[in-house]
Amino acid sequence: MQGTAKSAEEVLILCLERGRAEDWTAFVAATQPLLALVVMRAVRGFGDKSIETVDDLVQEIYLKLCAENCKVLRAIEFRHPQSLSGFLKATALNSVQDHFKKQRARKRWGHLKRDEFSDGDTEIDERTGVEAVDRKILLREVDQHLKEGLTKPERDRNRRIFWLYYRHGLTAKAIAAIPSVQLSAKGVETVVSRMTRLVRRRMAGGR
Repeated sequence: MQGTAKSAEEVLILCLERGRAEDWTAFVAATQPLLALVVMRAVRGFGDKSIETVDDLVQEIYLKLCAENCKVLRAIEFRHPQSLSGFLKATALNSVQDHFKKQRARKRWGHLKRDEFSDGDTEIDERTGVEAVDRKILLREVDQHLKEGLTKPERDRNRRIFWLYYRHGLTAKAIAAIPSVQLSAKGVETVVSRMTRLVRRRMAGGR
């Protein structure tokens, strides 16, 4: 940025401290392009190219961010320059997945009992034909190994970390910025490394 323009992080701090309308307007202006881009790419992976869907989801994300006196925004720890952007990317991806999970649940036939859009299974890429089928089978297999190889209470969190890292390309620092993760970047790296070894061992036939 040029001059004295404030970063999105600085604007957010002002929003949470003062709560002025002009601060929130600046925050939306600073973050909307990133959210719209992440949402647009994600919904296209589900075969939806509607601008209206993107706009609706971005609005929903802002409503979630501001819920309960901005509870989730207040929980962000600005450990590094990408803390806010990483958090927003993860929030956007989760919102898109939840949207299409609910949409598919409404449309699927009664005899289909398996939720095809669970956290580890969602396919967000541009593959088609045999390649897409093979990849989806592989991802389901990997996710099954994660489910069977992990025990509660860390199973759900560690699976989410694994997929955010490998499927969505978030860095360890970006994942650590998500409040619910409750780990440092080093802790995230340790989880990813441990989960990777677990999957490789199980796919090789070890126990």
